[in-house]
Order: sequence, then structure tokens, then C-alpha cells
Amino acid sequence: MLTAERYIVLLNHFAGPAAGDRDEFEVTLEDLTELFHCTERNVKLIVRKLQEEELIGWIPGRGWGNRSRIRLLAKREPFMLEFAKRLAQKGEYRTAFEFLHQFEEDKPILDRFIQWLNTQFGLEKWSGDNSCKDVCTLPVYHTPVSLDPAELYYGFDSHLIRQVFDRLVRYDTEADTIEPLLAHHWESNDAGTEWIFYLRKGVRFHHGKILNAEDVVFTLERLRSEKTNSWLLGTMERAEAVDAITVKISLRQPNWIFPRLMCSSCASILPSDWAGQDDKAFWKLPSGTGSAEIGGGSKRSATAAA
Repeated sequence: MLTAERYIVLLNHFAGPAAGDRDEFEVTLEDLTELFHCTERNVKLIVRKLQEEELIGWIPGRGWGNRSRIRLLAKREPFMLEFAKRLAQKGEYRTAFEFLHQFEEDKPILDRFIQWLNTQFGLEKWSGDNSCKDVCTLPVYHTPVSLDPAELYYGFDSHLIRQVFDRLVRYDTEADTIEPLLAHHWESNDAGTEWIFYLRKGVRFHHGKILNAEDVVFTLERLRSEKTNSWLLGTMERAEAVDAITVKISLRQPNWIFPRLMCSSCASILPSDWAGQDDKAFWKLPSGTGSAEIGGGSKRSATAAA
């Protein structure tokens, strides 16, 4: 990328919009030392590297008064567009936009970059290893604080968490009702101190693990032990797996709105095996059950990339 950045310096100095179709310019090593803010020795190394990358042609001046000539082999607009694309492909979207916004006269390049960027997001199918996945790629224009539901503070983070993970139940704001999600049914005792959730069969995490009751118990016990959002389960006495798809949650006191609390993004269900990683590594590429549509008692896997 450094060589590309140096070539862009040359493009901006010599081949701006006012240069027209010219691609060859007179130059001296002294001019380049000022342009690159380095010594003449380093300028010679830069020129050699740019030649090796076939970005410039260099015709040294011979004799007194004859200036060297530099030929810019890569056109300005396609090269700057490709540079911005490479930044975006590395996840550096903000840097790409800041780079293009430096040059107001090059607005057509920015427009083409945005057109290309819009084609990189959305739902597509990825195939490999004898499997096929629906992958949803989402644009993220600033870094989330945390994707850990137990450390959730901000609405933006909550939105991303809801793409990666699911909860036992969800709240429908329009109908003002609690609907099934990972749990297809739930019930309580007469006192409201014991709640049982029955999980859907065949739901998979992105790394392939099938969701079971132990994942729910792991998530709730972890959430209760965390300082940030432990209030959500302040009355929980214990959570236990009755069987592979049944979870029983015992409370110290009645709580008739407990299912509503389980709609919170903070209660998103994590895999108990950390996707085969340690805690720290997991949060670099978290694995959830996604937000694909449920049908026929199973769930398609989806991945949200930020």
C-alpha cells in the first residue's frame, strides 16, 4: 500500500484534473525530495520501486540543463478508485471515504466508489466444504464498542448483536406481544417463580453447533455473573437443563414479566463451547444463530459481517 500511496502523491502533484490527458512531465530529483519530504538517496529508492511496480517510466536527464522526465503509467481515476476499493476490502471504510473526500474535484471517483460499495452488501449464498450458507454483509461506518451482550450499552451495538445472535423470545412492538424465537413455547408455575422454555430443534450456530439447553444455561449464568447487565437476572436463583431442549429457570420471587426481559438484546444466546475458541478470540468473530427466517422447526445459518 505504501508504494500505491506514493504514486498517488505523484498523481495529485502532476496529473490533477487540470493536466488533461498529459502523462509525461519534467522533474528533478530535488523536486521529488521536496514532494516526498525525504533525502535524494531515498527518492532514488522510491523511483526504483515505482518502476519495478510498473507505475512510472523514468527518463533521466543527460547533460547540463536537461531535466529528467517521469511518465505516469496508471491513469488517475481508475488507480484512485482501485486504491479506495482495496481499503474497503480491508474493512477500512472510513479511511476510504476520507481519502476520496480530500479531492473535491474528483467527485466522479467518489460516485463510482459508492456505486461499487453498494454492490458489496446484502444477502448472498456462499458455498464450500459441501455446504451452502446464506451470508448477510452489512456496512458498518464506525467501530462498535462491544458485541458482547453482557457489555451492551449502545443502540448501535444492540442492532449488530441482534443480527449475530438470537434470544429465546422476541417482542413485537406493533402487536405488543411476545413471540417465539429460539423457544417455540414457554410456561410458568402458578407463583410466577419458575419458568420453562422449550427450544426449537435443529437450530445451528454459525460454526455448526446445534443449539441446546446447555447453551441457554451457560448464557444466563454468565450474564448473571457479569457486572454490566446483571440486573436483568437479579432475581434468578438458578437455570438448569431439564433435557437437551428444555430449560427451567427458578426465581427467588415472582416475576410475571420475565419473558419480556428475555426479549432484551442482553439475553442473546451464546454457544457454550465458544465456537472452539477462548473468550477473547471468540469476540473477534462471534458465532450466533443469526437472524434468518425460521421455518419447519429449523433455522438457516446467517452471518453478519461488520
